[in-house]
Amino acid sequence: MSPGILGPGVLFPAGTNPLLLAGTARRRALAQARRDLTSLLALRGSDGWGWTEGSPASAEMTARALDALVQAKGAGLTDAVTLQVVRQQAELLLKKSPNSPVLAAALARAGAPAAALRLARAGVNDPAEAARL
Repeated sequence: MSPGILGPGVLFPAGTNPLLLAGTARRRALAQARRDLTSLLALRGSDGWGWTEGSPASAEMTARALDALVQAKGAGLTDAVTLQVVRQQAELLLKKSPNSPVLAAALARAGAPAAALRLARAGVNDPAEAARL
């Protein structure tokens, strides 16, 4: 996997948005993003993503993966059904890990109204603020 898959740029390397690149650079960046997305989806467990392959689901790693899928959807690299399935999986994990503002923020960014409401009730108006908690 490329260094950007779950790092600062989540799916795309930090500072690189393939939609803003031109020509060969764009094709290479999109091809790498597709490979990374395939790898990311292959690492998904039955209840989310863990720190390593086969490990129990972690709220933080699932949040990072969900953020990557939101980016991939925005770039046209995945479909709404995949994002919806993962979002539902993350919502179930949030019920098991209710004190995870990082996962709640990722769900809010993915369009989950219950997670956004949970953050608002906790006094967090900006999902990015919750991610820093």
